[in-house]
Amino acid sequence: MARANARFLVLLGALAACEDAFDEPRAPSIAEVRPASARPGQTVTLIGERFGLRGASDGVWLGGAAAPVESWSDDTVLVRVPEAAGAGVHDFVLRSGVRVSAPFPFEVRFGPVAR
Repeated sequence: MARANARFLVLLGALAACEDAFDEPRAPSIAEVRPASARPGQTVTLIGERFGLRGASDGVWLGGAAAPVESWSDDTVLVRVPEAAGAGVHDFVLRSGVRVSAPFPFEVRFGPVAR
């Protein structure tokens, strides 16, 4: 009887592993941006999950303008606020593979950073 139970548990474990293999990957998620506002040209940090490894088509956009990426990891991305971003509240969006994050609002302050 114990041997039959062991086989049954192994089978259940295999089915559970199989089921996990067919789960669709979830989209990246931006949980926080630090600092909460910045000027064009300043570096900000996007913090979240499921950013994955950066591929050729992956990137970050702010209000439709590409935000230059300085570094990328699975849970943190450093980007520069694009020069094309005007003052006001715009949405950050992160693309990883074919998945796209939900928009995350971010305030761009007036004027470029003094150099």
